[in-house]
Amino acid sequence: MPSRKFFLVLDLGTGSGRAVVYDDLGTELGYEAREWKHSIDPRYPGSVDFDTERNWHVLCDCIQGAISKSGITPSEITAVSETGMRLGTVFYDKAGSILFACTNTDTRADKQTAELIDRGLGPKIYEIDGEWPGIGGPSVELLWLRENEPGTFEKVAHVTMLTDWMLYKLSGEYSVDPSCAGTSGMFDGRKRQWSEEIANWLDIPTNILAPVNESGTVIGKITAQAALETGLPEGLPVVQGGSDAAAGLAGGAVVQPGQTYVGTGSFWNGTVVTGEMIIDPEARAKILPHIVPDRWQFEGVCFYGGYMVRWFRDAFCQEEKRLAQRLGIDAYKILDEQASLVPPGAYGIQASVAGVIDTKRWIVPPPTFMGWSIDAPHESTKYVFYRALLENAAFQIRGTFELLSSITGHKIEETPIVGGASRSYLWPQILADVIGIPIKVPVVKESPALGAAMCAAVGAGVYRDLPEAAEAMVSWESIHYPTTNEDIHTVYHEKYQQWVSLFDRLMEIVDDTIMPPMWKAAGIRIGRPKSDR
Repeated sequence: MPSRKFFLVLDLGTGSGRAVVYDDLGTELGYEAREWKHSIDPRYPGSVDFDTERNWHVLCDCIQGAISKSGITPSEITAVSETGMRLGTVFYDKAGSILFACTNTDTRADKQTAELIDRGLGPKIYEIDGEWPGIGGPSVELLWLRENEPGTFEKVAHVTMLTDWMLYKLSGEYSVDPSCAGTSGMFDGRKRQWSEEIANWLDIPTNILAPVNESGTVIGKITAQAALETGLPEGLPVVQGGSDAAAGLAGGAVVQPGQTYVGTGSFWNGTVVTGEMIIDPEARAKILPHIVPDRWQFEGVCFYGGYMVRWFRDAFCQEEKRLAQRLGIDAYKILDEQASLVPPGAYGIQASVAGVIDTKRWIVPPPTFMGWSIDAPHESTKYVFYRALLENAAFQIRGTFELLSSITGHKIEETPIVGGASRSYLWPQILADVIGIPIKVPVVKESPALGAAMCAAVGAGVYRDLPEAAEAMVSWESIHYPTTNEDIHTVYHEKYQQWVSLFDRLMEIVDDTIMPPMWKAAGIRIGRPKSDR
């Protein structure tokens, strides 16, 4: 009988760093997470710096904690890989010292992004890269650096994505994969290489851009310094991973054209996998490389789907948090139990938190609750409002899938849900009822790290490719089927149509400058076109 293989994954999130140990069948053996916070440079509005020195120590602690909990020794690990946020950026000098590092929430390059769009480069970049300029990434960060810190810009010798900085710390090698580099603003999604054409438009030298390696490629080995800092064996293979969004697809066994995916967390996304890079003529959704070669992910980001539920819990549910602490359970379990007693439709209360985002005009209007009656207090308890927030996120996914289906022609018949919401028994059922399709819940809920473990397994030769790894390493816990009650379908259909109209009205409030948006992408201007006034 073949001996078990073990893989270590590093996961660089916006709010925390994580390390996870898996075996070759996808069983999670050890997990350690540590929160981190990011600093803002007061000189530069919109800046969100990533402290690479401090946070590397955090990741080293996570590595040691995860291995300790796994019950194996460092010498038993077969390979290590990584996953994490997209868009984050790191610049290095010739000696490999960090000159600049920022997260995926950095918007300091607002002016430079607006200038690109004013030059008419938005559609041209989208046609090649698959993402509209406006969410950051190395391209606009380099333009910002050249304008604001020209001395530092002249020292830039290497550029990687922030997630791939972990590979550099482990192996001393500069490397990026297509799924992360696809969010750089200067990548050729079809060729899965840096775009010389975009680089020429921006006057960015291509020789500073890290080599591109497909996920599952061994790019180096653990260096002596990394071994000293992490406790990992020197010489252990280091394997190229991928972005959390793309690795999450593999970790949910979504690796073939036509398959779909719902990723949940602070932000949600709905994705359809395609076998070619399809460009939306209206640039409403982004299409980026999958970690599987010859696959792409057409996706829509659903802003604040999970974040607003956390806000609601922390703002209004202190009693539930105290009870949960006494019982040793998650406060969300209590909220779910109470919200499950509220009828579908939440007595007509409508929560609007973002909508179906238009990639070329990413604006989140001010969130709101509407539709409650002061004559029926029992129909406007906090559990009713909580359920309305769960339904809001489901409406975001329904709208996103309708958009993606109209562009790709793929009919969505079922989808897995991964991440935080997959731990809820109520939320997946609401999603099934709102969309009208089965919702599958995997055993391993944090699919990005599992997807990166698949990369490590492929790099180590345990599996031939990522689809084979997904077949072996993903298993399913449950399936939520849509209700057969037609009254519930009618309630959700009518409420969804109302939700769409409400979002449109909230956008008008923003464009009329009555209220500011909760968030907007860099380079996006507020206000109606003159022809609409």
